[in-house]
Amino acid sequence: WVSGSKEQYRALGEELAKNKICTVVIDYSLAPKAQHPKPVEELDAIIRELTSKKQGRCWWDHTYLMGHSAGAHMIAMWNATYENPSVRGFIGLEGIYDLERLLKVWPGYKDWFVAKAFGSDEKKYAAASPRGLKMKSKEPWLVVHSEKDELVDLAQSMDFDTSLREQGIKSEMLKLKESSHFGVVEALRDSKADVTKKIL
Repeated sequence: WVSGSKEQYRALGEELAKNKICTVVIDYSLAPKAQHPKPVEELDAIIRELTSKKQGRCWWDHTYLMGHSAGAHMIAMWNATYENPSVRGFIGLEGIYDLERLLKVWPGYKDWFVAKAFGSDEKKYAAASPRGLKMKSKEPWLVVHSEKDELVDLAQSMDFDTSLREQGIKSEMLKLKESSHFGVVEALRDSKADVTKKIL
């Protein structure tokens, strides 16, 4: 929410493209200049623009949203806020889905980035936490999380996966034995990696 660039994911986009998947890697406005829900609104605008076009051999009516870390939160919030029949599924990598739980485990995160992105009023965090929200689309999810993630605890993804299943949404939880918060993205550069095969 407060840093990062689509350039960090260029290799991932290129790897997906090598596997004949049309891929768009996007930026969003960063906090504190832009607070939630601005990035989610920007995501929706991009999805609407993209899926309204016919571009070459790309089938934009079969669009999948994939997000890493804060990006996973954004696609989940999009799923709780918007609908688009062209979106057929979701992939969350090392996601943050419950802000209140996050701060119980990592209290220092509030000053580091949560308050900058969501404001300092913790009473508003539940409404910005996909874990407790009803998804508008019932399209399937793949929820990926490393057991050795050093920045976001595994329970974030496990609880979100449970929430999806309770809503009747097909969700598959993929726990990675060997990886890290950003190591998951690095692994996706390898078409032979288990996580890449699953996503493909």
